[in-house]
Amino acid sequence: MSTEALTGSKGSFDPFIHDIARPHPGQIEVAAVVLDVLGTTCLAIDPRQRGENSVDEDKGTLKQDRYSLRTAPQFIGPPCAPMHHI
Repeated sequence: MSTEALTGSKGSFDPFIHDIARPHPGQIEVAAVVLDVLGTTCLAIDPRQRGENSVDEDKGTLKQDRYSLRTAPQFIGPPCAPMHHI
């Protein structure tokens, strides 16, 4: 819900980032769950639908999500991983 409230990007939870670039089992799972929950929401931005803008057209918009949104899987994932062994 935070991603939607802050009009964040679904791209922060893209499998490439979590499966390949920074693979950690808990992180991968959390990113997949968040991406699934965001599903077809129109409140979170899909980076594939975002066009290229000039600097003037882009004035005042974020190029990346806020740090707390982008790093949520890295922060939440590791503590969740051991829960599968309980």
